[in-house]
Amino acid sequence: MKKKFEMSISESDKKLLVIFLAICLLAASYFFVFSKGMSKAQTEEQLAVECGYWNNFRFNPAAEGNKFSLDSKAPKSEGYQDFLNGEVRYNALKRANPAKADRLFALNEQEAMERYDYLKKLVDVYAAEKE
Repeated sequence: MKKKFEMSISESDKKLLVIFLAICLLAASYFFVFSKGMSKAQTEEQLAVECGYWNNFRFNPAAEGNKFSLDSKAPKSEGYQDFLNGEVRYNALKRANPAKADRLFALNEQEAMERYDYLKKLVDVYAAEKE
């Protein structure tokens, strides 16, 4: 005959257990977020800029010359979806709901291209102010 294992847990112990599990989940999520490792951070930044996910620009309102300069080149749209798939938060969405992810990723890409166009216009606006 097997004995049934029973354990009584006080309310304070239950609260500690919940806190402990939350900390474990947080640590696990950080592991998955940084699964590529910090040694790849600069490579990821470069990919984000090249595909248009992130734009590098400088704005100095006190400057005499160019107050606004756009350092990013025109984005390569063919690598945009690949970049999103390499990011944990986007990849998780794609696995959970592929149809919704495809729709949102296309919208995200379109908005990224529009952001770059807007920044290009700002370069022209600030160049016109200089003249």
